[in-house]
Amino acid sequence: MADKRKGSSNKEYGDSYQYRTPRNTSSRNKEAGFEDVSSYSSSREYNKRKKNKKGKTIAKSLIAVFCAILIIAGAIFIYASTYLFEGLTTNPLPRDPSELGINSGVESHSDIKNIALFGVDARGDNMEGRSDAIMILSIDNVHNKLKLTSLLRDSLVEMENGSYAQEKLNHAYVYGQDGALNAIQTINKNYNLDISDYVTVNFAKMAKIVDACGGARVTITEGEMYEINDNLDLLTLDDPTAVVYDSDYMYEYGNLVLNGNQAVAFARIRNIGGDDGRAGRQQMVLQGLLANLAGTSLGDYQNLVREVVQYCETSLQADAIFTFLPILFNDYSLETLTVPGEYEQAYDDYAADGLWVYVYDLERASRHIDVFIKEEESPYYPLGE
Repeated sequence: MADKRKGSSNKEYGDSYQYRTPRNTSSRNKEAGFEDVSSYSSSREYNKRKKNKKGKTIAKSLIAVFCAILIIAGAIFIYASTYLFEGLTTNPLPRDPSELGINSGVESHSDIKNIALFGVDARGDNMEGRSDAIMILSIDNVHNKLKLTSLLRDSLVEMENGSYAQEKLNHAYVYGQDGALNAIQTINKNYNLDISDYVTVNFAKMAKIVDACGGARVTITEGEMYEINDNLDLLTLDDPTAVVYDSDYMYEYGNLVLNGNQAVAFARIRNIGGDDGRAGRQQMVLQGLLANLAGTSLGDYQNLVREVVQYCETSLQADAIFTFLPILFNDYSLETLTVPGEYEQAYDDYAADGLWVYVYDLERASRHIDVFIKEEESPYYPLGE
């Protein structure tokens, strides 16, 4: 039976009816200004998919960059550990503050790192002996400064040396199974500090460090010139392995660059200004080294680090040393302090063992050091006076 709806007309539905093929609905909707938002092919859905795809691309790029950074950082760390710091003698210390002698209530600053620097009276490769140079290096990333606090070796302090006693500060390094740890404990307890790391050199190796750095620029007096020459004579008597050349002896004074032997001889002068004067000269040598290194290229720094680390013993690990890199790329100024000074009102006395010592108020000294390092009112001893 034929379909009556086919054809141009149909009597059942009237001549006016004519069957039309349905038009494309999407075209009709577009003509009417509507869009099927549920359609997978809609422009909104397309843009959404495009946006998601773009977001995934950015995320993948960020992950790739992050992975690259990790790989580069790892490569640098391996390079530093195996090449730059090859020959560095490390001696890890406890991380527990109580084992380091840090008093309860001591406030540390996350952007200020205090490191003990010891110069021991030893020869050759030996790192055992009294610490005749005792400094605290403060890396202050708050004020972009390096600060050196010298503690005079003859300061009378309280320490553990098998039995509780009062002795010269420089004796702490020779007591206990770990002299460096005992010295740090003694400094922290007596001066309310938070030192957790150290670097030690002996005087013989200090000369090599100065030479590796290209010398130390300092200003010397005529009297100090003669003392340097006398100490060069003593150096050969004290250390048979020491080599002193005729060119090391000095015949001029003023603002000069001292080589290693000359700088060590200068830093050991005590006949002019006593222990105070000697501490000041030790600071001058370090200042002179930093001044002489100004403008050194990164490549030269790498060679310098590789040479210098073999003369040092430290508790610092490679990853910790990397945190000090901003010093190389920022203009850090250097400030110094010597304790005791006038503020501590030190006086001469004799310890129980009969040795001459400096006696002074350790609380006043702690307050002085704290204010110097942090540049703010000490939380232990409020400013006044």
